[in-house]
Amino acid sequence: MLGFKEQNEIFALLGRTLKRKVEVLVIGGSAMLFYNLSKTATKDIDIVAFSEEDRKTLRRALEKIGFKLFVEPDRRGHPARLSLGDRVIDIFAEYVMHIKISEGMLSRVREKAEFGNFIALVASPEDIIFSKCMTDREGDRKDAADIIARASIDWKAILDEAGWQSSHNPDKIFGVYLFDFLDELHHSFGAEIPRDVVKRILKIYEEGMEDAKRRYGKPA
Repeated sequence: MLGFKEQNEIFALLGRTLKRKVEVLVIGGSAMLFYNLSKTATKDIDIVAFSEEDRKTLRRALEKIGFKLFVEPDRRGHPARLSLGDRVIDIFAEYVMHIKISEGMLSRVREKAEFGNFIALVASPEDIIFSKCMTDREGDRKDAADIIARASIDWKAILDEAGWQSSHNPDKIFGVYLFDFLDELHHSFGAEIPRDVVKRILKIYEEGMEDAKRRYGKPA
């Protein structure tokens, strides 16, 4: 597990090693550490590069520090995974699984931290929730429930992002993950989610299921 101080030490070392400035979006538990949202440590550092070239640049810099690549991304949206001892960094590029990084996400960034040539744009609480819907880990569901309980969530921002993804992201299956995620947060963790949000996401879920049927001949 990595605490906020150790995460920032890695970011600072990375910033000193990079030969040029590289911006990333910090997501997941790594982003939660920047907010007072109950989380004090994260299992992995999750960052999103804005191009494949930037991801390769980050990989080379991390390897100079001593990190070793142990998972090569084999499809769009999957991360390059590097480790040094028990420290793990996941580097996504443009997509996080089925979610495309959007201008809306960047406009909602609340924190920006510069570590030399490494510039961390910290995802908003709303977009942390959005990015966590792509996993099946119970810890991510607990994190999202904690965010909803402790932060003043702008549900319109989540609906706007879901609408943008539905219109601009060719991978419609994201809506299935998002609906199932919010449904589980409500029923298993007691998260309060406005009814109109659930109804809107349900429509996007249905579109995602129809798209899956057209593409694969069966439901997702």
